[in-house]
Amino acid sequence: TMREVRLVDEQGSLSSYGLVEVRTSHGFASVCGLNQGAANAICEAMGYPGGSIYPHSCSSVGGKNMCGSKGLPVALQNLRCEGAEDSLSQCQWEEPDKSC
Repeated sequence: TMREVRLVDEQGSLSSYGLVEVRTSHGFASVCGLNQGAANAICEAMGYPGGSIYPHSCSSVGGKNMCGSKGLPVALQNLRCEGAEDSLSQCQWEEPDKSC
């Protein structure tokens, strides 16, 4: 299931848009980069008709910083899904590197 994922706004509150976070064994951590298929799979699992990605820096999404709190760990980099997955484990990703 997609219960392991959530969207949070610039203040860290649950939201219908914002930073994608995934549950890890140490709590929630961010996702650094995702494709349109991943956005669709995540948002559709949350009951929305689809998702969208913001193609620019997370530091200025509509004038708001959506990069997450300083020190927030990064769990996944370049999350790629087809769009119909029931779980992120069915998608592909890379281990985060220093670019994230």
